[in-house]
Amino acid sequence: MIRRPPRSTLFPYTTLFRSEAALTHFKNLGGVAVINLRKPWETDFDEQAIVEKLGLEYYNFPVSGRKELSAATMEKIGNAIRELGDVPVMVHCASGNRAAAWLATHLVTVHQDSLDNALKVAKSVGLTSKVLEIGRAHV
Repeated sequence: MIRRPPRSTLFPYTTLFRSEAALTHFKNLGGVAVINLRKPWETDFDEQAIVEKLGLEYYNFPVSGRKELSAATMEKIGNAIRELGDVPVMVHCASGNRAAAWLATHLVTVHQDSLDNALKVAKSVGLTSKVLEIGRAHV
């Protein structure tokens, strides 16, 4: 399932998924790149191979779902998004929590959105973790 944040100027998609079909669907929507926030043990297929076979760019920035996203990881994700430009990018994890937490920070730091609104948007696309939500208060 692919969920797009309710903001027309924002291209990153956040998602939770477990299949090649979801990646193919994303490509068919015009997707250009996939940023995977999962650790290697969280998947049972070779996502990078599938993404590259589809002609998409692939990035993996493993993030623990039990801790805040580190500033260094946030910077890596942000750099990848900036390098790609204004194109559809899928940012995903296993549950949607980490991707939504990243989105909240992205909205505040890049789009100058308020923290309250950024958290509202993040919750609408999958943020349920109090640990990750509290971490966003440090933006």
